[in-house]
Amino acid sequence: MRFRIFSTALLSALSATAVANSVYITPMIGLSNGVKFESDEGETYTTKSDLNYNLSVDVPFQQGRIGFVYSEHTSELDSPQLDNTMRYLHFQSSLYYPVAEKVSTYVGLGLGATQLSASWYETDYLFSASAFGGVEYNVSKNIALQAQVRWFGSLLSSDTASVCNYPNDEGGGCKIYFNGDWLSQVQGNLGVTFSF
Repeated sequence: MRFRIFSTALLSALSATAVANSVYITPMIGLSNGVKFESDEGETYTTKSDLNYNLSVDVPFQQGRIGFVYSEHTSELDSPQLDNTMRYLHFQSSLYYPVAEKVSTYVGLGLGATQLSASWYETDYLFSASAFGGVEYNVSKNIALQAQVRWFGSLLSSDTASVCNYPNDEGGGCKIYFNGDWLSQVQGNLGVTFSF
């Protein structure tokens, strides 16, 4: 049910953005760093770095663009067997700076929500922020190549923990916590922007 609400919000955001005169649609693929967990026995675990998928829809605004970005990343641990999926939906704003005839750099900020879903944790929604920057190369009037670095930070609540069950020396379960007050992920992304 919560995922359906999250998906509906994403589609509504994309539809609202699409009424502008010019629309920039950018699918991206990249690599996200792993997420750190800590057990109540003091052991620290980090999930593998893995692929993430992003889709942003923006419209022109003054010296840059405003719009929405959706990002999804799934990662796992080999031992113990844990996996988690992070989904982000952010309103974003960016400023563009031309540096050559077909090349621009940009920086931006975003605010929104994170959907955290894991095999060992009940789905939760967290406030999150993002910061990003990159380079855009215009191949033609309607197509541009993107290279981007993006940080997502999700604010953890004090009870963001879960009981898990995996074999250990005592034969019992454990308690797993996210490490710190903020859950941070850094992405390196490549994509193509289509403008209409």
